[in-house]
Amino acid sequence: MLIAFSVNAFALQDDKTFLDENFNPISNLNGAKYYRTVQQQDENLYYAEVFYLTDFPQMKGHYLDKEITILHGLCTFFHRNGKIESKGNFNAGKRMGIWERYTMFGERKSDRFYPSADEIARTFKRKSCLARFENGHEELENFIAENLKFPYQADLLDITEGEVTFNLSINKFGEIISKEILASSAYIFNKSARSVIDRMPDWEPARWSNKAIDSNFIIKIKFDSETLRQKNTSFQN
Repeated sequence: MLIAFSVNAFALQDDKTFLDENFNPISNLNGAKYYRTVQQQDENLYYAEVFYLTDFPQMKGHYLDKEITILHGLCTFFHRNGKIESKGNFNAGKRMGIWERYTMFGERKSDRFYPSADEIARTFKRKSCLARFENGHEELENFIAENLKFPYQADLLDITEGEVTFNLSINKFGEIISKEILASSAYIFNKSARSVIDRMPDWEPARWSNKAIDSNFIIKIKFDSETLRQKNTSFQN
């Protein structure tokens, strides 16, 4: 019985994939911030659970691909203390519909709504609009160009280009209340990109039927060492 237990324990360890702070797989525990387990449920659906190294859950959800990159269906995220942070549905990698949100003490926060592409198109017919940087996208590009600094650490490592993608949460008053990094080509670009977001003034909030609402705005910031600022900024709402 002791031998069988030991074999099962090692098998469980082998099923773990260690992840760095950007949720990229790494070969061992050194530098790991999380670990992940995956179960294939059918030919095109995988169930994954991500844990902090303390064994508290970080997220649980389904993916469409074996590389575990495209979330689909119900997904739950957790605070470090194990309590639910948010839960809702993904559709082929994009948040959809109503997402419930909670504080780290389990208290309910206001829900957040993520419209589909069709719903976004319909907003323009209903006197509604998405969140907008003051004076529009061109001014947003100019603001980032004036404030973005190329990190010296990248120069030391001879890295000439990089990019960071943020999901900005903008409340009904136009304030950026959170900035979540969705993807980053290298950790050394994160601080410089965050500092630009921190300097931004309030936005014009999203509106639904002429009523200001909370919303999200996805922005990708690209770096180019030759000009010491991003080449361009692309947007997706």
